[in-house]
Amino acid sequence: MSHNASRWLSGHRKALVIITAAALGSVPLAASAASRTQSPGIPAAAVRQLTASALSVATSGGDAKPEWVKAVTTTREKALRVATPGDLVPGAASQTVYLVVMEGQFTLNSAPRPPRAHAPTGHYLAVTFNPVTFQVMDLGLSNQAPPASLGSLGLVSNLTQRK
Repeated sequence: MSHNASRWLSGHRKALVIITAAALGSVPLAASAASRTQSPGIPAAAVRQLTASALSVATSGGDAKPEWVKAVTTTREKALRVATPGDLVPGAASQTVYLVVMEGQFTLNSAPRPPRAHAPTGHYLAVTFNPVTFQVMDLGLSNQAPPASLGSLGLVSNLTQRK
């Protein structure tokens, strides 16, 4: 796991607990006119780097070959509703990010937790990436699929699919 992701996790224990407690199912995305507007797709030039970054996070999360990895360009505010419900970041409404969601068998061994507590596990890993640096900004883990389809946020790119 990258240093940024580890640092983010250490400052966001509440969000991780909420996500591992399967709170994603109770946080719907608002169906405002703005959220129905499709975001542009991920530029072809960025797909290779985003795929590599996403698979690096998946590998550090214990699954180097997730079932599928999908991504969308959206605002950080909308991405947080999917990745880490309840988290608020000032300025997130106007900040563009890549939201990547993948399905697999993930265990976040480097996540902060109480002594003798098990590492959080889940089947869905949601990660926001800075579209310029490809660094991890936010990370969420759940056993339930995101509360809204990625297609509701914008044009979805299928980064990889295991056969």
